[in-house]
Amino acid sequence: MAYFKNLDEQIATLLSLLKKEERWLILINADPDALSSALALRRILVRRVKCVDIAQVNEIKRPDNLAMIKYLRIPTKMLTDGMATEYDRFALVDSQPHHHPKFAG
Repeated sequence: MAYFKNLDEQIATLLSLLKKEERWLILINADPDALSSALALRRILVRRVKCVDIAQVNEIKRPDNLAMIKYLRIPTKMLTDGMATEYDRFALVDSQPHHHPKFAG
């Protein structure tokens, strides 16, 4: 428990970097870990910035992932060409730029 108390200053610093007028896009290669991480990050950002959306680069086909999106009401959409121009900031969650060609840009 003491470890988390030491994070107060770092958390405050991170939160101070967020600007109320910014529009954020959280990018994921949708799987259960990425979906839950994106939802958690969205919850942190949603009241601190103008807009936060989640976009996936892959088509979601697995029934368990579709059920997770439905029951947790995860507001995700497919990343499309040109979508990046609508946002000021981006977060790549539970992935690396080399994991999918769409992350390269």
